[in-house]
Amino acid sequence: MAIPTERQAKIVDWLHEDNSLTIKVLAERLDVSLMTVHRDLDKLTREGIVRKVHGGVMLAPQAMQTNALENRCQLCRGRVPNRTAFTLTTKAGERADACCPHCGLMLLQQIEEVSSALTVDYLYGRRVNVYRAIFVIDSDVRVCCIPSVLCFAAAEDAIKFQKGFGGKVTDLTQAQQHLLDSHLHMTQN
Repeated sequence: MAIPTERQAKIVDWLHEDNSLTIKVLAERLDVSLMTVHRDLDKLTREGIVRKVHGGVMLAPQAMQTNALENRCQLCRGRVPNRTAFTLTTKAGERADACCPHCGLMLLQQIEEVSSALTVDYLYGRRVNVYRAIFVIDSDVRVCCIPSVLCFAAAEDAIKFQKGFGGKVTDLTQAQQHLLDSHLHMTQN
């Protein structure tokens, strides 16, 4: 990956997923030298996005807390709370925020060339890669848009949540299909 801004965006995306990474792992993932990684991290450190630690890097504390409350959902124009925020980043580096996994999954189907899709684990508040996430749809817990869609990093947590609050446990493809079907049903009635 030759373009510094692309590398730096990938580093930040990976840190949202993994919390901390070693310099060596970054060099391997990016297929660049250790010095190139250090230069990228120096720039991100100056911008206050990351904090270098011995042998690695982590997100700076303020970067972990996005200004999601100041943003508006690109789909429904609602506020974007930290607890259910959904963020898409395109290969061109453009960012699209959604208020919840419901709107985020709809945006994911509309936006082309998505390089990163992150949302928040409903129970633990940690960033989750949408492509690896498990979703609970139509539970009794409605925090935003309907049908309710909540995200979990672990299937076990989603199943336990579903046992207490109902709904259907799905993967990404099933969740997107459910939303598409429910929106088609709403427009036909």
